[in-house]
Amino acid sequence: MPMVKAKIGTTIYDVIDYDTFRSNPDSFGYASYTAIRQGDTIYPVRSKTDMQPGFYPGGPMDFFKDPSPEQTEMYGVQNVINFSDAKTLREVIAAQQKLNNAERTILTTVNNVFYPIISSHDTPEMAGLKEAIQKKNIDLDSYGPRFGPNYNNDKRLLHKSSITFGKLRTIMDALDMKGTLILEDSASDVPNPIGEKIVVQLNGAAVESEDMDGPESESMG
Repeated sequence: MPMVKAKIGTTIYDVIDYDTFRSNPDSFGYASYTAIRQGDTIYPVRSKTDMQPGFYPGGPMDFFKDPSPEQTEMYGVQNVINFSDAKTLREVIAAQQKLNNAERTILTTVNNVFYPIISSHDTPEMAGLKEAIQKKNIDLDSYGPRFGPNYNNDKRLLHKSSITFGKLRTIMDALDMKGTLILEDSASDVPNPIGEKIVVQLNGAAVESEDMDGPESESMG
């Protein structure tokens, strides 16, 4: 996980410095949810068609567009969550909680509900995924940073009728869903029966939160 994050408006960004960007500019396009810190201001990497405050890469013509006085707080360093400053387990947990809270304020603010239409041609797994998304009543764009640079392609998949298990896992992970596959005999009298249900969790197991009351002396090195 990147060591420095920042919430700017409705997006969580990975924060780097300008030298890091210049060392590998192709890795930090506007779709990568990256921002550059210059002094006390955080500049999201923007596309050339954007008009918002931010960093606009252009090879020898890179430039920073400053926020207006009214936007200074939104783009200020007070919005930074710096995991590299954490020296103890307690501080790491506190930083993670701050990041989770910042993300929650974004995800629970719904400006445009995404409602994928279930078709009679949908495979069972795609129909189930679409139904789950419908019931969440979410603004899918708010989850964009969790998908990374492939977000627009993954979003388009939700207008199709089938999905691979790899993409199903990707979307479930991004949307806080857990999928389970059950394999069992199709009938009681099949030849060579399995004889039991095999239950497989398809995507990542939930990670138990650390105890905030643990010893503060646990050093992170």
